[in-house]
Amino acid sequence: MRQYNYRVIEAASGIEALKVWDSESGRIDLLLTDMVMPEGINGRDLAAQLRKRQPGLKVIYTSGYSPEVVGARFDKGDTAFLQKPYPPPMLAQRVRETLDANSRVLEVALKN
Repeated sequence: MRQYNYRVIEAASGIEALKVWDSESGRIDLLLTDMVMPEGINGRDLAAQLRKRQPGLKVIYTSGYSPEVVGARFDKGDTAFLQKPYPPPMLAQRVRETLDANSRVLEVALKN
């Protein structure tokens, strides 16, 4: 995503992502998170916790499973879904679509 001029901050787990969030003082516009992550916090839980801190946070969920299998709807403007595997241009397009209403372009990428 850096090649598309997005600032990317990585975290290896939901717990680490919460620490990153705190260190960034809420200067994050978009969360890219896997639905399943290590250390007891899944993507939905992470997004819910961060949206309590910043209600307008945009979220892109990703998974190797389809949205139907993970049992979620992602049709709100501030929430999107991207099924794995996906090529970088597709991710960049989804990020742009999700961020359209925002002027800052910062992403937290959670790697599994």
